[in-house]
Amino acid sequence: MAKLPNGVLGNFYGKVGNIVGYTHKGQQCIRQASRKTTKAPTEAQLAQRARFSLVGRFLKPINQFLNSLPKKSKNAQARSSTAMAQVQRAMVEDGETPRIDYPEVVLCEGYGGIFDAELTPCPGGFSFRYTIPRWTRLMIEGIHVLVYLPEYEDWVIEEARFDGEQVAGTVILEDFMGQTSAEVFAIGKYCRGTKVTNSVYSGSVLITASTNPE
Repeated sequence: MAKLPNGVLGNFYGKVGNIVGYTHKGQQCIRQASRKTTKAPTEAQLAQRARFSLVGRFLKPINQFLNSLPKKSKNAQARSSTAMAQVQRAMVEDGETPRIDYPEVVLCEGYGGIFDAELTPCPGGFSFRYTIPRWTRLMIEGIHVLVYLPEYEDWVIEEARFDGEQVAGTVILEDFMGQTSAEVFAIGKYCRGTKVTNSVYSGSVLITASTNPE
């Protein structure tokens, strides 16, 4: 059912016949309603759906965080949308199964992003240390460390501030019993929170049990 908030000659929302009215970026738009089909999807269509689903699950836990970061420009798309496009470019085929090539992933486009990363495993997590060039120290005040856990399709986000030219910290998974891999990314935060850097892939680290089983 369509709604006519501006009368019969104004814009409408909803469906009338095979026409759909909607709003996009503040503009009134119409499109033809999609048609239902009984045809079985092709292998190419199934592969594309699998890729799209994988990227969606990868980004869903951090979409809100990404959208909270300052945009690169006033009219730029939401960061979650640009991340979706960037991660799709990092997809590779492993046989018939799509996977994400993590070193090629770009979570955030910004300004600069030169970090030397050092990741050291510890029980239940890992410690991190990032170093930036001296000339960028006066511009970048802190860093977001984003940790992806492929086995759980979830993320852990930590924030730390620079002390001189370095920033260090520890990521611990509380009461973690087992072993899993983690993919680590970093996004620098400029002073006064007006800009962020490009995201940087920092490496992969193996996380082991936080305590010894009795």
